Amino acid sequence: MEIIEKRVTLENIEKPLTIIPIGDVHYGNANVDLPKFLATIEYIRNKENCYAILMGDMCEAINMSDKRFDVESVAPELKSRLSDITFAQYENMRDMLAPIKDKILCSIRGNHGDNLRVRYNTDFDAWMCKELGIPMAGYSAFLKLKFDRTQFHAETLTFFLHHGIMSSRLTGAKVNAVERLAENFVADIYLNGHSHDLFCTAKVQLSAAGMHIKERRQYFAHTGTFLKTYVEGNLSYAERALYPPLKTGVLKFSIYPRAGKLDIHVSE
Repeated sequence: MEIIEKRVTLENIEKPLTIIPIGDVHYGNANVDLPKFLATIEYIRNKENCYAILMGDMCEAINMSDKRFDVESVAPELKSRLSDITFAQYENMRDMLAPIKDKILCSIRGNHGDNLRVRYNTDFDAWMCKELGIPMAGYSAFLKLKFDRTQFHAETLTFFLHHGIMSSRLTGAKVNAVERLAENFVADIYLNGHSHDLFCTAKVQLSAAGMHIKERRQYFAHTGTFLKTYVEGNLSYAERALYPPLKTGVLKFSIYPRAGKLDIHVSE
């Protein structure tokens, strides 16, 4: 576990701070919605006060010795590089992320990339982050955002990040899993990947601040994917396992530091 602290100076204080978690891209798989992913990168690059968090499994990271490998599932542009396919995936992902490298707050590990580290002593996730100059966390991390005091007297915003270990296909179970993180980790926003689902729920806690009731909101999210479950004419292990079809994309957290508190809105 890591604690990563970032101080935020907004380019335009009239516009919100936008945080976009990006995970489970699985670049290298033929079913990846690459145009949508590249459009997301371009959106972050061009939008003021906008930052990204990498939630793991940015690349497919399944090589030819892996029992899950299927040449029919390999993205067309990578079929000429089967002998070093994982390196090719991370090279390309590094280049795709390069335009927003200064806007990426940190990266956590996913199960696909970490499988390579454990089985083959090859840490491509750490290599990519070093190439881009991005803080590399472990399986989980606290990310603390502090606002420039000359702009706002706002609270620190704390994220708890974990790639996730969820195996259930039921939405209710996924909601329960991410909300239970609050039992052991104290944060404002909890981000979980791995399930490929895309949603956010919120809870309100009340406390006594002197003789006044103070309200605190906590947000619980599964951060989505860019890997389509079913694509006409393509084979995939997701189809073989009969995974449910899920929408692709990201969540956008729009954060307004107002009068000493943080006003948070979530959209897709």
